[in-house]
Amino acid sequence: MNSLRDHNEDLNMVLSVGGWTMDSEAWSNMLRSRENMEEFAKEAIVFLRFHDFDGIDLDWQYPAFRKSTAEDKERFADFLEVRERDRQTDRRTGVPTDR
Repeated sequence: MNSLRDHNEDLNMVLSVGGWTMDSEAWSNMLRSRENMEEFAKEAIVFLRFHDFDGIDLDWQYPAFRKSTAEDKERFADFLEVRERDRQTDRRTGVPTDR
């Protein structure tokens, strides 16, 4: 897929995780602890960088519904903060950069 960039250098490749058919259980499990959130964010960043993706689409339909708790909605917002913080890392080492 990344070879498509040979034909369009402005092409952005984004990995989509989730969607309507994905049950909320996996999201709830990931949000269960701060450690789980940090591990998911770290592993996602490593995967994205290794495969030269430009970003990630976290498509959870819908936090706090479909077998998800009301707390999951708040935890998902917390996770997005963790993800944003972890995104600010050196691409080669994974070490956080100065802001």
